[in-house]
Amino acid sequence: MAGETIYLTPTNDLQQEGAYSVRFVDPIDGSVIERWMDVGQIITPPAQTVHSGLTAAGWGGASGENLTVTNNAVFTGVYNTTDGKVHIIVEASDLVGLTPTIKVNKTDTSTLTIDWGDGTTVDSTASGNVTLTKTAPYVAGTYTIKKWISSGAGNFTGGFGTTGNPMLSGVAALGAILRSTTTTISDYAMNGTAFRTLAYAVGSGVTYIGSSAFAACYAFRDFSFPNCATVMPSAFSTCYFTKGSLPKATVLGSSAFTSCTGLEILYAPLLVTAGSSAFSSATNFLSADYPLLTTASDSSFTGCFRMPSVTWNGVTAIGASTFRTNGAMITARLYAAITVGATAFQSCRRLERVWIGANCTLIDTQCFDGCRNLRELHIAATSPPTLSNVNALTDTDPRLLIYVPAASVAAYKAATNWSTFTARIVAEP
Repeated sequence: MAGETIYLTPTNDLQQEGAYSVRFVDPIDGSVIERWMDVGQIITPPAQTVHSGLTAAGWGGASGENLTVTNNAVFTGVYNTTDGKVHIIVEASDLVGLTPTIKVNKTDTSTLTIDWGDGTTVDSTASGNVTLTKTAPYVAGTYTIKKWISSGAGNFTGGFGTTGNPMLSGVAALGAILRSTTTTISDYAMNGTAFRTLAYAVGSGVTYIGSSAFAACYAFRDFSFPNCATVMPSAFSTCYFTKGSLPKATVLGSSAFTSCTGLEILYAPLLVTAGSSAFSSATNFLSADYPLLTTASDSSFTGCFRMPSVTWNGVTAIGASTFRTNGAMITARLYAAITVGATAFQSCRRLERVWIGANCTLIDTQCFDGCRNLRELHIAATSPPTLSNVNALTDTDPRLLIYVPAASVAAYKAATNWSTFTARIVAEP
């Protein structure tokens, strides 16, 4: 059934009232199976829906294995086209257009065939940037455009890799299922007017998603790229409703998911680097607790208004404005932090307790400014970190206590700017 519907699994053993949401999302029809489970429970994937012309290939990040619940998780269904061709589902009408144009970049003079889905086809043996436009307009309706190399051993990618040259124009795209052999989604491949209606994209072989590849796909709902390791800057920016999992992703470029206001969970257990503004203004994002994360650049999670806590064991540099204005955050555990950037937690109004590890050397300007409920700041460093300015702790709860190692209390009380808070500095119990 088309649309986004949540189905609670009916069997009693999976209807636990647990702490964490585990979701299985079908990217093709948007249906969701949601289970509420507790830490330590085993996740067993459900059966996939059968879709005509597609072959089910498991759930991204959960295929062929049992997983233990550690946090919220989402797994998207993986599908391949049974015929091995790229499928682009489109709608044609007087309003959205009746004459499609396809742009691809071809590696050689192999024959590229496009089946327009209405019984007509076109071939091209050109190499490099190739543009093909349907000769006769569509009759209004929905069609599946198919693309493949019908002769030769060459390859192709969608679009020309530059702004203004997406893979498709002239009609409205509804969905995209890539070949299992497609490894790269080029820069700007699906960034254009035709893709503002795109609901889903699937690519089991994709390892790299280019800059702005899906930017401004305003209706984008679900994606399935289970083998993608690298997501470049702005790849999914302003995809308001996005859901998906990236179980092998290690790098998210700057603004990769900025303004994805419907994004709640991104399952990325191997994530190492979150670029600047990677999730900025993803207002419903729930958790940044990635176990392997070491780099969180400036503003990477600012404006994530529903995130209640963060625990980072590997991030050494907390970027400027990393969590600024996150109104739901109550606790932050920054055990590996060496530097905590300017305005990192500014205006986190509900923030109550913060733990900073033993290696911290800098707490920068306005770091906790406006954290009006901050009552406990625990710092494990024996040498007082540089406190850039007293405004780092301006406008906090008047009952704030700063807990430091017992042997270091006197040093903190004498240190520059820390001395302003002498009455608040006490020994860690």
